[in-house]
Amino acid sequence: MSSNLHYKVIYRNGDNKSPIEIADFWRTNEGKFIFQYYKNPAYEFPGFGLEKKKYESDNLWEHISFRVPNNIRKQNPQKPPEELLVLTKGKLVTDHFEFILID
Repeated sequence: MSSNLHYKVIYRNGDNKSPIEIADFWRTNEGKFIFQYYKNPAYEFPGFGLEKKKYESDNLWEHISFRVPNNIRKQNPQKPPEELLVLTKGKLVTDHFEFILID
């Protein structure tokens, strides 16, 4: 099992804008993935409706894993996509969400 991870999911519209905290995303000691919105988030993360505050899965959701480009995966074949979010921050050109690693 890979090490635990914990990300803060933020929304930032532009490089110089202050981040708006949206949710936490982490992997438990048992290997489950959790995505949990903060109270009254200002934005909805794609794939996780606001009607539900906490999402849990045994497998990484596709709408998170596709945020890691294939070339980064090929350069780091031994690391799962959720760990590669450290390198990419999960940034896409189609939205303004980022994954920031929490120590």
